[in-house]
This record gives sequence, C-alpha cells and structure tokens, in this order.
Amino acid sequence: MSAPEETPMSIFLRLALLVLCLLHSASPVLADAIGGPFTLVGEGRESISDSRFRGQWMLIYFGYTSCPDACPTDLQRMTEALDALGPLAERIQPLLITLDPARDTPSVLTDYVRMFHPRLRGLTGSVEQIDEVARRYRVRWVRNPPDAQGAYSVDHTTTLYLVGPNGAFVEWYKSGVAPAAMAEAIRRRLAR
Repeated sequence: MSAPEETPMSIFLRLALLVLCLLHSASPVLADAIGGPFTLVGEGRESISDSRFRGQWMLIYFGYTSCPDACPTDLQRMTEALDALGPLAERIQPLLITLDPARDTPSVLTDYVRMFHPRLRGLTGSVEQIDEVARRYRVRWVRNPPDAQGAYSVDHTTTLYLVGPNGAFVEWYKSGVAPAAMAEAIRRRLAR
C-alpha cells in the first residue's frame, strides 16, 4: 500500500508544526540569552544595580528624554498598563534606561520620568555601561550625526522587557501593544 500523496496544504501544516515545536523548545535558550546584571546611575548619582530590585518584578524600557515620539508614547503605555494592574503594580519597578547618556543626566531623567509614573526611575551611566546593558537586552541603538545646530536623535529598539523577581528575563512587549493587553499579560505572569 502506498502512502497518500501530500497536498500543498498538508506540507504547509507539517512545516508549520515543526517551526512551532522548534520555537517552543528554543524559547528557554532565547530567554536565557536576554538580560543580565547591570550597574547604572540613578537619581542623586547613586549607583544602582539590578540586584537592588530582587524580589520585585522590573518593567524596563530603553529610550531617551529628547525622543520626539516613540519614547513618550511607550512610557505612557507603560503607565496605563501599571494603572490597569491596580495594587498588583506595587510588585513592579518600572525603569527607563537612557540611550543618550550625554544629555540624560540623573537630574534630567528624574524630572522626565516624573511626568509619567510616580515610581518610574530613570537610569543612566557611561556610554560603555549603556552599551553593555543594551547588548545584554538585545537593544539596537545608534546616535545619529548632529545637524548644523548640534541637535541629534537616537534610533533604537522600542520594546518593554519584563524581568522576574529573580532577575531573569520573562517576556517582552513590542511598541504598540495596547496597555490593557500588556496589563493582562503581566497579571498572568504575576499569578504564576
């Protein structure tokens, strides 16, 4: 008895299942490859490491205070998601890690983050420190050449990273995700 002939649809379904299995089995490896320890500078030029937040969840965004569009929009989404979580949000430390350490001093960051959420903290550091933490979180960023007036922008990845109480990366939320959807995903993670 010969095997039934495969249709294009059956081939597609078999390949789709194989890809899903590979992605599922690779996810712990990918998660282990994102994130890691960091030491940066916070309000009052205080040295702050990720270990300070052990026992808390972290919601991390990489951006900069002069960003004209993506950063304020994503930070507003973060704020709305935290507000939607209600008392559960107390278990989460929201962080903005600057990608523009030349302009984003601790005091500039402190003033900026207060416009979004009362518990949002801004972190900066040397270019080398920022490069290292961005590399660990797989954030792509580039400072564009300045214009004739010296103004410049920074192109960067626009993703929010959820990090567990043990300091391990859990999942990310792409720019554009609705605050309610982000809050629900975070609520599920906190319930586990």
